[in-house]
Amino acid sequence: MATTATARPNTALTGSQSPEQLVALILSIPLFDGFGRSYRIHEQLAGLQAREADAAAAESRIAFEVWRAYKTVEAETNAVAARAELVKGHCRRPDAVPGRRHRHP
Repeated sequence: MATTATARPNTALTGSQSPEQLVALILSIPLFDGFGRSYRIHEQLAGLQAREADAAAAESRIAFEVWRAYKTVEAETNAVAARAELVKGHCRRPDAVPGRRHRHP
């Protein structure tokens, strides 16, 4: 009984057994594919560049939002400090003490 490349036993009608085996290797090499592979590569590269541009735009938006939030906090901190100075200065004035009236000349 011999075995072919399909791994099925092959029996002869005469009843004799053959010790031969058949092994086949088929190699297919395209000589010309109509530039299909080249087009697919260029398409993939264009997609990659588009995704990189999207990532760069998102990075810029995030950096701007962080900068804007920082500047808002900085401005509010300065405003609070300025108000605190005004309150300090107001409390030090003699006419700002409760119960004391300002004298008119």
